[in-house]
Amino acid sequence: MGTSNSVSGEELARLADEQAALLRVATLVARGAPPEALFGPVNEEAGRLVGADIAALVRFDADDMVTVVASWPEEAHATVGGRWPLEGDSMAPRVLRSGRPERIDDWSAVEGPLAAFIREELGIVSTIGVPITVEGRTWGVLMVQSTQPRLFPADTEARAAAFAELVATAIVNERARAELRRLADEQAALRRVATLVARRRPHDEVFAAVAEEVARVLGLEDTRLFRYEDDGDATVIADRGPPGTPLKLGSRISLEGKSVTALVLRTGRPARVYDLAKAGGQLAADARVRGVHSAIGTPILVDGRPWGAIVAGSANVAPFATGTESLIAEFAELVASAISNP
Repeated sequence: MGTSNSVSGEELARLADEQAALLRVATLVARGAPPEALFGPVNEEAGRLVGADIAALVRFDADDMVTVVASWPEEAHATVGGRWPLEGDSMAPRVLRSGRPERIDDWSAVEGPLAAFIREELGIVSTIGVPITVEGRTWGVLMVQSTQPRLFPADTEARAAAFAELVATAIVNERARAELRRLADEQAALRRVATLVARRRPHDEVFAAVAEEVARVLGLEDTRLFRYEDDGDATVIADRGPPGTPLKLGSRISLEGKSVTALVLRTGRPARVYDLAKAGGQLAADARVRGVHSAIGTPILVDGRPWGAIVAGSANVAPFATGTESLIAEFAELVASAISNP
C-alpha cells in the first residue's frame, strides 16, 4: 500500500480560512477602496488568521518617524497609535533595513526605550513584521504580535505577507487613480485657457486666467506673470496670491538680487530657487512678505526671446514635483500665442 499524501481536515480548514480572509480583503481592493479603508480590515484579518493578540500597520515617514495608521483590536490604538521614533533595534527599523520579513521571538532581549515600552506597557512577547513594498520602496510594516510566551509558526511571515501585498496593491492603484485625476485636471485647465486664447479675449483676461489655473493645478499659494521691460526691470501683469502685499498688479520691479524672474531672463530657461529667506532684492523681500519660501518659473518666449515669465511660489522649502516646469511651460506657450496673435 502506498504512502498517503492526503491533507488533514484541520489543514484544509486552515487553508480555507486563509483564502476566505484574503478574498474579503482582495474584494475591497478590486472595488477600488482607498488604502485607508483597508488598514483596519487587514489588521483584523491577518491578526485573527495567525492567532495574534495585537496587529498594527505602520507607515514610514520622511522625518525618521513611523505613524501607526491602524491597529487591532480597536482599543489597542489608544495605546499604540500615533507617531513613534524610528530608533533602536525594534521591529520597524529592522524591516526598513532589510526590506524583508523579520521576527522578534523575545522582546526581553531587545534594548532601548521603545523596546521597553513594547515589553512593559503593551505586554508584547513576540512580533513578526512584514514589509509593505510600494514601487520598490518599503512603505510600511504589517506587524502581528503575541502577548503569550509562544513562538509563531514558521509560515506566519508568508501568511502575513499576502495581506501586506494587498495593501501595497491598493496604494499603487490609488496613486494611479490620483495621477489620472491630476492629468485630467491639468488638461481641463489648459483647455480653459486655450479657449480664451482662441476667442481672442483681452490679454489681461488671459494672463489672470493663467495665474489662477497654474496656482490651482499645482496646489501652490502664489502665482504671478511678469513682462520684461527694455531697461531690465519687470512688470507684474497678473497676480494670484495673498492681498495687501507691496508689489501689486502693474508694479514695476527691479530684477537685482536672487530671484526666479531674474534667472529666467538671464538664461531663457526654467529656473528654481529653493530658499528665498536670505536672498536679496525687491522680489525676494516681497516673497517673504507673501510667505513664499521657494519659487519656480518658466519663460514666456515670443520670437525666441524671453518676453516674460510665469513664476509660482510655495510656502514650503522643498523640491517641486518632477515635471512642474513642463506643465508651466504649456501655459506659457498659450500666453505667447495670445501675445503673438492680438
